[in-house]
Amino acid sequence: QVVAITGRGVAAEYRPLGLAIRAQAHPQDEVVTYLHYVQAIPFYGRRRTVMAGGRGELDFGSRQGDQRAFFWDTDAQLIDAWRTPGRHMFLIINRVELEPLLPQLQPPPRQIAAHKKKVIVVNFNPDERAG
Repeated sequence: QVVAITGRGVAAEYRPLGLAIRAQAHPQDEVVTYLHYVQAIPFYGRRRTVMAGGRGELDFGSRQGDQRAFFWDTDAQLIDAWRTPGRHMFLIINRVELEPLLPQLQPPPRQIAAHKKKVIVVNFNPDERAG
């Protein structure tokens, strides 16, 4: 019971990030979590996410059928997707893990939300998007 209560608390802790994605993401946009699965993102954001750089607690499910579209094992896959013209991405990442990736993320990331150690960055200018 303690684990269930603690898990619920962690999911609610990142609720603001999930809600930021729900408010700003368009249906065709990609939502990616880096190295750490954040349960609040798919729940509050109401969308499936891609896991980049790790599988964590989703390891078993990630190996059921062809899940390559939702599990990227290398940073190169993330960087290639980030750089693809017209492909809008929301990346949820720990601040300390973003720093080493910055030189490779072109166009430069724009932060749209942050909560505790996590930030959401995007590869497009949110101000230039039509509602």
